[in-house]
Amino acid sequence: MAASKVKQDMPPPGGYGPVDYKRNLPKRGLSGYSMLAIGVGVMCFGYWRLFKWNRERRRLQIEELEARIALLPLLQAEQDRRQLRMLRENLEEEAVVMKDVPGWKVGENVFHTDRWVAPLTEELFNLRPREELLHKRFGFLCNEEAAALEAELLGEYRFGPQQLMEIWGHACAIAITKAFPLSSLKRHPTVLVICGPSQNGCIGLACARHLRMFDYMPTVYYPKRSTLALHRDFTVQCEKTDIPFLSFLPAEVQLINDAYNLVVDAILGPETEPSDISEPYSSILLTLRHIRIPIASVDIPSGWDEANVDCINPTVLISLMAPKKCAVGFSGTHYLVGRILPYDIQRKYELNAPEYHGTDCLVELG
Repeated sequence: MAASKVKQDMPPPGGYGPVDYKRNLPKRGLSGYSMLAIGVGVMCFGYWRLFKWNRERRRLQIEELEARIALLPLLQAEQDRRQLRMLRENLEEEAVVMKDVPGWKVGENVFHTDRWVAPLTEELFNLRPREELLHKRFGFLCNEEAAALEAELLGEYRFGPQQLMEIWGHACAIAITKAFPLSSLKRHPTVLVICGPSQNGCIGLACARHLRMFDYMPTVYYPKRSTLALHRDFTVQCEKTDIPFLSFLPAEVQLINDAYNLVVDAILGPETEPSDISEPYSSILLTLRHIRIPIASVDIPSGWDEANVDCINPTVLISLMAPKKCAVGFSGTHYLVGRILPYDIQRKYELNAPEYHGTDCLVELG
């Protein structure tokens, strides 16, 4: 049987056509050189605007500086006028006080020079009420100013509430360690921290926790626990550090005197009016008025305001941010926790911040 023939596949006559293997991408948008040119142009325009604004900014700074220089003689003249008026009043008062002292020369210069020597603050206010001297040296805030200052810290300067509470609580604990070091306390360094329902109570909780870290033995009395998350967090932190909480405050004053070395008053802040104090805080303040152990008050003594300071009598006052006007006449140990305040806020509220030593976060006001 004859084998069948196999037909071999062959290319078509003339061969196959050319194979298109090159990239054939469609043109989309500008070319690379065009985009580079546009980028360089935009950058040059931006630099031109930047240099132009820098020139304008320098011009505005020079204008502001020239305005300050122009106003400086007027401001200095006003200051000199106030000083001379106060010196004249002081000389009149000196003449009255020293009229019976023989040989006394009113207004005699204590410097061996004929040149004008600007008087110190103490010289200007030595014959004036102590409140005026303190206000001049440190600056005092009313309750409305204190609230506005704190709102500015929380808003414009982006401080967090928990951050402020922690800073102030830590500073209050340090102030207590300075005023009542462990070596000055009895065998057991017990401290009773009484916390209120508002911000001062939260600061008191943070203070108690830091006192526990400083080897003190704090006990917290928190009669009305706040439902705010921040207060709950600080309460849990105290409980986790083995700080005991009292369920009631002993009505017998002698029990408090025997059990504790001092009381931290973190009950009411400047936002609470004395007329709005309700139970159980009115009873607590009544008890604190009769104890013999020292009291350290946070920010202001609870129940005080500018018109009424006849409540508890603390030994130590720890002012936050700036002294409050109700504390002008306070005669005990006075600490200020105000180092965190930016300079612009100090200038805005006319606060004369004292000099802080080293890295201290608080300073004692003399």
